[in-house]
Amino acid sequence: MKKLILFTLILTSLFLYGCKSTTDSSKTSVMLILYSYPTEWKESNELQELRKATDGQFVSIINPSNGPGYSVNENYTDGINYLYEQNITIVSYVYTSYGKRSKQDIYDDIDAYATFYGTKKLSGIFFDEIKLRDSLDEEFVKDISNYAKSKNFDFIVLNPGTTINQSIIDQNYYDIVLTYENAYENYVNFTNPLTSSTKTKQALAVYNCPDKLSYADEINKAKSMNFDYIYFTIDSKENPWDTIFNFLR
Repeated sequence: MKKLILFTLILTSLFLYGCKSTTDSSKTSVMLILYSYPTEWKESNELQELRKATDGQFVSIINPSNGPGYSVNENYTDGINYLYEQNITIVSYVYTSYGKRSKQDIYDDIDAYATFYGTKKLSGIFFDEIKLRDSLDEEFVKDISNYAKSKNFDFIVLNPGTTINQSIIDQNYYDIVLTYENAYENYVNFTNPLTSSTKTKQALAVYNCPDKLSYADEINKAKSMNFDYIYFTIDSKENPWDTIFNFLR
């Protein structure tokens, strides 16, 4: 009996260890909003160094043409291959207009990604401009997420860009939720009201960071506020995500 109990304990320990989240709090996971053109990715020392410095999961969001566009783009095919070879989780941009865009148009974008680039190397969908204020909003988001999963896009990222209800954080129909997307000057005094839990999957994206900044301190601050996926950039142009910045240097 003692041997059986010991064996059961060992199996339980192995199971728990094997199910440990990829976003271990001791590691730094990155969610890179990669809106630069793919011909720049291979040439980017910043991207290469950022990937090497990341000891957690590395997620990259691609956006060929405010969505998939109308046809396959060979440069994106090559870029996707490159990111995949770097063991980067690739998710594809789809906008929702805060629930105003029709589900069918969203489904068409998801289908186009599957047709143009396949589902082997593209892991999921990044739903931008997400509205999550009430049960109807959430039903809409669940429907489009389930449709993406039905097409083998299993990794779901939501972008409300702001704090949402804790009850939504604790659900399991998505993998990451971007609850802070803003300039550094607004981030300085930000306090995240969402509590920590084993299901916390929050991401933070901060732009317009000062040239000289202690990113080690900022990373620790972000982790202390329950952000599992982090990205900081000095870019401050109209599109702050069209350059790549290695904040882990």
